[in-house]
Amino acid sequence: MVGIFCAFLPIPMQMLVAALLAILIRSNMVISVSLVWITNPITMPPIFYFTYKVGTYLLGSQALDDNISFTLEYITQQLSSIWLPLLSGSLFCAVIFGALSYLAINLFWIWHVRSSWRNRSKRIKKLKEK
Repeated sequence: MVGIFCAFLPIPMQMLVAALLAILIRSNMVISVSLVWITNPITMPPIFYFTYKVGTYLLGSQALDDNISFTLEYITQQLSSIWLPLLSGSLFCAVIFGALSYLAINLFWIWHVRSSWRNRSKRIKKLKEK
């Protein structure tokens, strides 16, 4: 899903990126833009800290100490050392969680359609019995 993919990108204007990607791949724009709000001001620090840790693991680099402060001043001071692990981890998580959500939605849709057909068949069978 485009929205979940864009939610993991540490960039400004995620909603605009989600809307443009939704237009490009012809997905539902409202859902794509809404899903970007998975990363909101409350959830953004833990999500991006997680993606930073994933990035340090993927790159085999040393993470900064656990005394990270999520202030603009701290982040601008440390930007040169955190940008590559943060971007790498964010892109990795964006692809993984985007693909998992796409798979989950497709599996749900298949289940829903089969369930609807079963229910329809049962109703038709009951009507024929009467």
